[in-house]
Amino acid sequence: VELLDFLAKIHERRLNDFDAAFDAYCRALRVDPSNQEVIAHIDRLAESSGRWADLAAVYAAETDRILDTRLQTEMLLRLARIYEEETHDLDKAIATYRRVADAEPDRKDGLEALDRLYTRTERWSELADIVRGEIRLADNDGQIIELTFRLAQILEVALGDMPKAVEAYQDILNIDPKQAETRATLERLLSSGA
Repeated sequence: VELLDFLAKIHERRLNDFDAAFDAYCRALRVDPSNQEVIAHIDRLAESSGRWADLAAVYAAETDRILDTRLQTEMLLRLARIYEEETHDLDKAIATYRRVADAEPDRKDGLEALDRLYTRTERWSELADIVRGEIRLADNDGQIIELTFRLAQILEVALGDMPKAVEAYQDILNIDPKQAETRATLERLLSSGA
């Protein structure tokens, strides 16, 4: 890694050959995928050269080679961020964040990213499943109520699943019977025969 780092710096600083520097850092990443300094250099060079698709390909190849779950998850998060924010390939971003959620189901940042992407792409059924996972990981009753209300809204408005929406609204009132908006919505649904 040190030799490749040295080579990359020569390409970048002395020869102004940013592509060769990028390639050298990519080779260094293959040797040590946990090296944060190498990752920072690769990200910086991808930013300045616009080689995000190349970086995504490198990260994708590395994720399949990494055996350590924590390290693989971190690489997947980097890759998913590139797909989402840089190459704007939302399907690949979703698939990659799904891999994160499958590997570490209790990882909030993976679920929050899927929440954001499923909302943006209007994949309501998948979003409902993710919100259920977020409810399971919520830290307090306030978060549970907020997320359950959101789930109820998805079920009612986007999916038209009134029985499950009613159940979600009832779950909120079981936690806090003073929720006026929830009570009014539940009464409306029940009076309409849901």
